[in-house]
Amino acid sequence: MNILTIDIETRSATDLKTRGRANYMNDRAFEIVLFAYKINAMPTDILENPKAEEIQAVIDGFLNTKAEAYIVAHNAKFELAALTKYGIQIPLDKVRDTMLQCQYHGLPMSLEAAAKYLNTEKQKLTVGRSLIEYFTKPIHKKTRVKEDLLPDKLFRVKKDNPVKWEMFKEYCKYDVEVAYAVFASLPQVPDFVWTEWQIDYNINAKGILIDKHFCERAVEDLTIEADYCKAKLKELTGLDNPGSRMQLKQYFSDIYGLSVESLDRAAINYYLNHPDTPKELKSILKNFSSITKTSGAKYAKALDLMTRDDEIKDFLNFYGGRTGRWSSWGLQIHNMKRISIANYKEQRQAACDGILTMFAEDIADTYSQLIRTMIIAPPGYKLVIADFAQIEARVLQWLAKDEETLKVFKSGQDYYTHTAATMFNKKYADIPKDSEERRKGKIAALALGYGGGPRALDRSPAANDLTAEEKVSLVKLWRSANSKVVRLWDQLNAAYVKCYHTKETVEIPVAFNDKLIFRHEVIGGRPNISVELPSGRRMYYPDVQTQGRNYVFYGKSSDDQFAETYINVYGGFLAENITQAIARDCLQIFINRLVKANYKVAFHVHDEVIIEVPTAQVDLKQIEKLGTGEMYYGLPVATEPQASEYYDK
Repeated sequence: MNILTIDIETRSATDLKTRGRANYMNDRAFEIVLFAYKINAMPTDILENPKAEEIQAVIDGFLNTKAEAYIVAHNAKFELAALTKYGIQIPLDKVRDTMLQCQYHGLPMSLEAAAKYLNTEKQKLTVGRSLIEYFTKPIHKKTRVKEDLLPDKLFRVKKDNPVKWEMFKEYCKYDVEVAYAVFASLPQVPDFVWTEWQIDYNINAKGILIDKHFCERAVEDLTIEADYCKAKLKELTGLDNPGSRMQLKQYFSDIYGLSVESLDRAAINYYLNHPDTPKELKSILKNFSSITKTSGAKYAKALDLMTRDDEIKDFLNFYGGRTGRWSSWGLQIHNMKRISIANYKEQRQAACDGILTMFAEDIADTYSQLIRTMIIAPPGYKLVIADFAQIEARVLQWLAKDEETLKVFKSGQDYYTHTAATMFNKKYADIPKDSEERRKGKIAALALGYGGGPRALDRSPAANDLTAEEKVSLVKLWRSANSKVVRLWDQLNAAYVKCYHTKETVEIPVAFNDKLIFRHEVIGGRPNISVELPSGRRMYYPDVQTQGRNYVFYGKSSDDQFAETYINVYGGFLAENITQAIARDCLQIFINRLVKANYKVAFHVHDEVIIEVPTAQVDLKQIEKLGTGEMYYGLPVATEPQASEYYDK
């Protein structure tokens, strides 16, 4: 393999973090300041303030003369987008991204953190941030006045500080060296994953259409509502800053004798729904909830990220977590609240007409529930939202070889009713949909599949009304009714432990014609355990070790932010990771089928795929067919597509 490792430094008058990559690069002042490159192990070279033809000559000279040639960069999507603005097109199948390489192997996304973990000979230079600030950020007005600079001088250039400029060049060249070292230190990512990365790139580049008028109305109404609620809170509590969680907790302790540990959504809902909560306290909590909802910020963020065409691009983060699932950039579409109000279409229209305050009792909650509908179909199109039904439950029971439960999914019967019937030793027909048994069966099914006990039920808002004794009983009933899942936890834990101690490859049969393969691999001088999934994709647990009696690995504490921490491994945890990883692969299979059938995939969220289809060509049955059936042998998957003018699932 021949590789051309590159890194660029750019500048723009538009703020990248606030306005997003598309607006940053669409700015008239956007330019590539430095282009550093390294052919294989040769010394790194650099172009200063390069013209498009100079960069094109380097790339063409490499791709046209080398066999099995690839362009390598860290966060290559940025480099690709910048080069595209310069009219330089690089075939996506010729690109390799060290950031994906790191994510695939369970390592940090940032080049600096990955190089540190891998202990590469070359490390990122810490001076880089100050140099980027000096040469690529617009000069602040106060600085321009202080240094008596010309009013139209937007950026600092080489002649302003030649010494710093040389340091800036060295920093850029060093980034190339570090990316090259990271690429060489890690195993390669399978080709089919790179194909998935290419599909993701095209989805992000195409973008989604946003209803600008609706977002503007939302920001205006929510600002007025927040000001009113803040004033009301001051009136009710007498606090200087009633929006402060710390002050409010102390207020509850002083006035009501309540020791409130948290004021998150679950805690607020608990007190709002509790019959013994005083009326005035409910009013305080309701107003506090209104001013702390994040929906207002999301509407404002959408307006910031929107391009001149009312589109938002670059919103999905491919391989955002250890399982391979996606996360969000900017707009955070993975954290948008589902709609539960019945007349949401009328409410949305009232918002667009500027009269929502005349109809909605809780403005903040209404806009929070309408937030998905900011994403709209282009003129002449519909959004078809295809949702996998209970995909994680299906995959978990499939892995555990629970044929009886899989028959329920295949027949179209209600999974929660089946769960309740099995738990309470009743016939399916004897569990009404609105019964207490079914409610408890649903609570247990959603909370206990991954080794959770009573504490897992403590974290479930739906189980707030259950006593401690009821929770213990529910755990016992669910585990007794799902003995094959419990056995799966034990099998996964045993395979991991055996692989860790013996360093041997361990295979365990799952489902009906598949297996999971645990391997011990050394990467960057540290021991790793990988789990090969039915798709052929591997999921990595880096730097595995023991701490006391616990088996731990170095990894993410969440899908959104890498924290240098060690996480406990146990059977239920492995079951959750593997189930979610296979569910992710099912979603990718569906996306692949849609792309092959020439559908325009607009975006996807969790287990939903959203497609843009010309109104006259909407065929829900055809889309349902592509997402229904057996993704893997014996795994029944079903989609439930619906068409709408906006995202409203």
